[in-house]
Amino acid sequence: MKSFTFGGINSRDFDIFISGEATYNSPERDVEMIDIPGRNGAIVQDNGKFHNISVTYPAFIRAGFESRFEDFKAAISQFTSYQRLVDEYHPDFYREGIFTGPMEPRTGPYNKSGKFNVEFNCKPQRFSVEGAKKLTYYPVNYADGETNVFEISGIEVTPGTVFQLRGTYNPGSTLSGDARVTFYNSVGGSFRVDSISTADNTISYSATIPATAVTVTVRFPGGMSAIGATGLMVVNDGMKTWYSDYGPMFKNPFLYTARPIITIYGGMGKTLTMSQVNPFYSISIAIGDYSATDYDHITIDSVAGDSYFEGYVGLVYTVANMNQYVTLTQDGDMSDDYPEIVPGNGTVITTAAVGETSTIEKIEIVPGWWTV
Repeated sequence: MKSFTFGGINSRDFDIFISGEATYNSPERDVEMIDIPGRNGAIVQDNGKFHNISVTYPAFIRAGFESRFEDFKAAISQFTSYQRLVDEYHPDFYREGIFTGPMEPRTGPYNKSGKFNVEFNCKPQRFSVEGAKKLTYYPVNYADGETNVFEISGIEVTPGTVFQLRGTYNPGSTLSGDARVTFYNSVGGSFRVDSISTADNTISYSATIPATAVTVTVRFPGGMSAIGATGLMVVNDGMKTWYSDYGPMFKNPFLYTARPIITIYGGMGKTLTMSQVNPFYSISIAIGDYSATDYDHITIDSVAGDSYFEGYVGLVYTVANMNQYVTLTQDGDMSDDYPEIVPGNGTVITTAAVGETSTIEKIEIVPGWWTV
C-alpha cells in the first residue's frame, strides 16, 4: 500500500493509503488555435508554458476513520502556499502543489472506515529529486600559466570517505602534462601526492581520503571539453559533479530548460560565462565588488529572477538584495534574462582565462531539472 507526503505530512501517519491511477496525467500546454478565413487549418500560437494540473489520490482508511480523518483534514488544510508533494509511485520526482479541498468521504458501516479523494492543484512540472540537490563545484584554473593543463583547486573533503575521478578525453587528444591528486591539511600544506594514469585517453582514480586531509587539488591535461566527451566526473563523498577543461559542466537530462539557483562564493570583479554550443546558449554574469558588505557570497536565482545574499552574518540570519552587484549580458547586450540550463550538450561555466587564477572559491548550484 502506497502513501504520499505533502508539506512534510505523510498520509501513512494517519493510516491513510492511496492508489495512483490519477498520478500519471500530463498538464495541458497553453496554446491558442487561431482560425483565419480562407485558410485551411488553424495557426498554433504557443504561449511557452503549461497550465496547472489537478493531481487526485483516491484514498481510504480501513479503521478508526472519524478521528484519523479529522486529524488528517486539519493537517493538510493548514498550508496557504505551494508545498512539496511526493508519492511512492514516483519516488524520483516531486510536485509543488496546494490543497484547496473539499474532501467528501464515503463511509462504511458505523463510520469505522471511509473512502475519499485528496485533490491537489499543482504546478505543471514534475521536478527531479536529483535536480533539487545542491551541487558544489570548485574553480578550474590553467595550471602554472600553461595553456593545456588544468587544476580544480580547493575541493573540500571529509576524511574516511571515498574520492573518485573518471573521465574520457576527446578522440585525437594529445595529452601533455602529468595528472595528479594532491591532499592538503588544515594549514594548507600538501602532504600526499597521487599520480593518475592517462592511459588509453582515460582518467580513473579512487582513494579513501586520509585522516588529516581538508582539501584536494586535481591536476589534469586538457582535452575534456563539453563537446564530444563525457567530461571529468568527480565523486566526492558520494556526490557526483562534472567538469570540462574550463569549468563546471551541467548536463540537463530532460527535454525542458531548467532554471538553476547559482550561489557564487568570492569572484568579486569577475565575469563568468555560462555557455553551450549545440544548441547555442551564452550568458555572462559579472560580479561587482561587494567587499564593503559583510557578505561572502551572491545567489543568482533564476526561478525568482533575483540576486541576493541569504545566510548568517555573525550570529544574525540575514537576507539582503544584491542585484546592484550582478550584471547579466547576452551577446554583449544587457539582459533581463537569468541563467538557464538548456537541453543538449553540456553547459559550462568558464571560471578562468589563460594565465589567470580564479578568485572564485566555489560555486553551489541547484539545477532544477524537470519534466512533465
